[in-house]
Amino acid sequence: MARKPTKLSPGDAQKLGRVVAQLSEDRLLTRDEIQDIVGLSQERRLDDFLEQAVSLEVLAETPGDAYVFAPHASAYFDRDYLKQVESNRESKRIIAKYICADMANVLPGEHDEAGLRGVRDLVLDLDAGSTCTGVAREVAEDKSQREATVNTHNLHAALVIAGPTTVNMPCGELSSRFACLAGKGVAASLRSLPAPQVALLGVSSIARACGIGCAHPEQTDVKCEMARRGLAGRLIILATHAKFGLVQGSIFLDNAAGQNLREEVEKKAYLITTQHPEGPTKPTAEYIDAFAYVVEKYWDASAAKNRLTVLNKDGKPLSFKAVQALLKRYKKTLG
Repeated sequence: MARKPTKLSPGDAQKLGRVVAQLSEDRLLTRDEIQDIVGLSQERRLDDFLEQAVSLEVLAETPGDAYVFAPHASAYFDRDYLKQVESNRESKRIIAKYICADMANVLPGEHDEAGLRGVRDLVLDLDAGSTCTGVAREVAEDKSQREATVNTHNLHAALVIAGPTTVNMPCGELSSRFACLAGKGVAASLRSLPAPQVALLGVSSIARACGIGCAHPEQTDVKCEMARRGLAGRLIILATHAKFGLVQGSIFLDNAAGQNLREEVEKKAYLITTQHPEGPTKPTAEYIDAFAYVVEKYWDASAAKNRLTVLNKDGKPLSFKAVQALLKRYKKTLG
């Protein structure tokens, strides 16, 4: 029986990522084309790589020594992926652009200009998810950012940011469904990578009951580790308005250690979100309660640096007075 590998080395993960990117455009690649993409000259080494990709159900072999996406992987890795999974794309784009170019008084240390692009010798922990992938695209567009180092288990982000930027990927199991490395091994491997100045953490939900949540249990350990690493520098939570009021699994373990981490995050982390759009769809009671929760926990009007940023549709941060007015108006709708 053929072996079924479950882990990818960081190097092989990046190679597979390059294959995925090209396959999403061409739909079919020959063995020779894959060999050119990944740069494996030894036939046995290429055989092992392809066997691993097939066993992980990312690639499927076809007659003629060619490869396509495996059936369940194609729905995720196809070039329509971003259209399918990036709901609220404009909100995510607004957050990404703000972080990279316009954010002021949030980042630690000295920087030449506002935003990630101005941070000298940036070391960044970057989470999985489409919002974080959007940040990677924005960082990649800055050709002057030659000294940046990004630690990420996000396969899509690694693909778009690699080049002048140094990309470190931890070891772990490849989740082809989410285009990232997942599992406890990733969290342990992450600890060996350079300590970040900034950690960007994507979340699936925000609610008073669970704090920040993650819909995918296999990613919880990685998110907890990124939160711990980020708190030593600057931890920034990214969540569009669509995440507010959803109740999904908390990233914090249901024990004393998990509760302590939640309290530390709520005291020190920064949170960047977007304003609920005006229109016929009104904020739900669950959304309003979650919005009130983050205002309570992340916005201190007396602090020198408020830790909550709410961006309007033009990407501009709202003032504390405007945020208070929004919350008051939302609560009135509840009667």
